[in-house]
Amino acid sequence: MMKQVSVTVGLDVDIYETLELMARGESRTVGEELEYIAGRVAVGEPVDPRPNYKKLGFVEFIRNRVEAMDE
Repeated sequence: MMKQVSVTVGLDVDIYETLELMARGESRTVGEELEYIAGRVAVGEPVDPRPNYKKLGFVEFIRNRVEAMDE
């Protein structure tokens, strides 16, 4: 049986702002975006489902998004 739990996490300001921008682009709240990412990571799915992208953990995914926004 699968058990659903709630988790509270602290995020760096940069990561939070990145999530906020991602959520805005997807019409989700920041919380919904975080749940979406965590859900994909939990089942071993790529966070970024585009073809030819390797599966990334949450931290690597956020780091890549922040680096892409800086370019």
